[in-house]
Amino acid sequence: MSSRAKTRSRLSKDLNPLKKKGLGHLDSKANQQRYREPHLTETERLYRDLFENARDLVFMVSPQKKISMVNRAVESLSGWSQSEIIGKSYRNFFHPEDLKAIEERLNSVLSGKADGPIEFRVRTKSGKYIYMEFLGRPWVVDGKVAGVFGIARDITARRRAEEALQERIKLEKVIAELSSYFINISLDNFDVGVNYALSEVGAFFSVDRCYLFQISEDEERISNTHEWCAEGIESEIKKLQNLPAKSLQWLIRHLKRQEVFHLPCVQEFPLKSGVEKRFFKNKKLKSILCIPIGYSGRLIGFLGLDSVRRERIWDEDTILMLRLIGEIFASLMERLEMEEALRESEEKYRMTLDSMGDMIHMVDRDLRFILFNKAFQKMNKELGLETDVIGKTVSEVFPFLPRKVLNEYQTVFRTGKALVTEEDNQFDSNKIYTETLKIPVLEKGKVARVVTVMRDITAHKKAEQALRDALETSQTLIELLPDAMVFMDLEFNIRAVSRVAIKLHGYEKAEDVLGKNALILVAPDFREKMLEIHQRILKEGIVRDEEVVMVKKDGNRFFAKMSVSLVKDQDGNPKGLLGLARESNSLKS
Repeated sequence: MSSRAKTRSRLSKDLNPLKKKGLGHLDSKANQQRYREPHLTETERLYRDLFENARDLVFMVSPQKKISMVNRAVESLSGWSQSEIIGKSYRNFFHPEDLKAIEERLNSVLSGKADGPIEFRVRTKSGKYIYMEFLGRPWVVDGKVAGVFGIARDITARRRAEEALQERIKLEKVIAELSSYFINISLDNFDVGVNYALSEVGAFFSVDRCYLFQISEDEERISNTHEWCAEGIESEIKKLQNLPAKSLQWLIRHLKRQEVFHLPCVQEFPLKSGVEKRFFKNKKLKSILCIPIGYSGRLIGFLGLDSVRRERIWDEDTILMLRLIGEIFASLMERLEMEEALRESEEKYRMTLDSMGDMIHMVDRDLRFILFNKAFQKMNKELGLETDVIGKTVSEVFPFLPRKVLNEYQTVFRTGKALVTEEDNQFDSNKIYTETLKIPVLEKGKVARVVTVMRDITAHKKAEQALRDALETSQTLIELLPDAMVFMDLEFNIRAVSRVAIKLHGYEKAEDVLGKNALILVAPDFREKMLEIHQRILKEGIVRDEEVVMVKKDGNRFFAKMSVSLVKDQDGNPKGLLGLARESNSLKS
């Protein structure tokens, strides 16, 4: 129902009681006008009160697009008085970027359309802008559009909240991207990664300078290691190297307590230390924010944001987000510090492996090579085998290996126990002997890898065989000798013995003495002299006709003359001792 229809209805209700009281007919225009005037004045006053006291902005715009009417709410919302608004063009009170859209909306409403609500920015008297939501309707008089009647509501708080939410979402996205970026970054790309992160943070928060400081391990020095500067801002990084940490103790003290250092107005900060004055004031700062970076209870540095051109206050939500970024930096620096230590350890480990003469390699559970030393690579090269074996299986590199060798690897993986074996392999006309030690490497209680140490014992095996052949060849000659013969290694361990020697000492067979120390054949009180004789043999090469006291298996003693010579290999290295002894009857007591 229109306002006019409502007025007619109200007037009709008011006239009915009068008619019932017999006050006459009020059908003449003069009588009706006299009766209607006080009631219209009251209605207009009611509407006027509602109009002026409404909390929302109520206005009218003329077809000439000038503000023809506005209520008192305009003062509390914008600071403009009614007299400063009425009669002025709307263009004086809106953001320049919104004028085109406002013009289009006014034209639409003036053409008779009733469009939905729309948001515009209104310029306040102080020069700031507030967001308002406008709803306009055509004002129709006698069937013609006489202007735009509208209501506007201040939605600045809502818009600020929405913008803050969008900023929060964007910031969370930046944090997620930085976190993902740092997960895969390598030690070699650390500097590039940090500079990229600082540029992202600095640009997002619209600061003038964003940087990283690191504290030395002894906590005595502090240096600006990385920096990003906005366009037109002077770099400070070269001036801030190796600063004494104690000269920034006020700042460091806060950061060590994991407190954020936040100075919205640097000029108001009471600086006592000369270095602190240079650090803050010489940087020509308006505001500064420092976020502590640390791990394992140790402060290792801080993330800093400088505002040079204007004072800046960071709210709690922003600081919380920056703390998260600081933790990302801390995790990165901790991981890279561990990687650096691991790399140094691996280099030392590699140098140790490469300096060893034994051939060493490591395989995973699929028997694929993941490590080898230079001796292993050299052996493969000499044998005409592959030298670049990383990622290849044992069978691919050594196709000639018997199945039992592969089973040995599986046994170590299954049992977790080391295994020592000897192998012989034929390469063309060459036969190679190796002694192999397979060692399990545990991770979380399970065997993850196996380290294999291979030692070439071909020369040793050949020497043993040659010695056996020589002994077998000379065995007949030895048995024909009238003297007792004992062959010993350099530690006096018996390796061969003649039948005459066995019988002389009262034993039944060679196995009774083989592997035992030859001193068991000498009287206990004469063994010290035997050790002296041993030293003479090593020095002179031979000892002849030494008088010694020997002992039989049953303990009986007898005198003998003994000659011992040093046996050398083909390279002239001592290999053993050859002793001949004959019972001396002339010395018997």
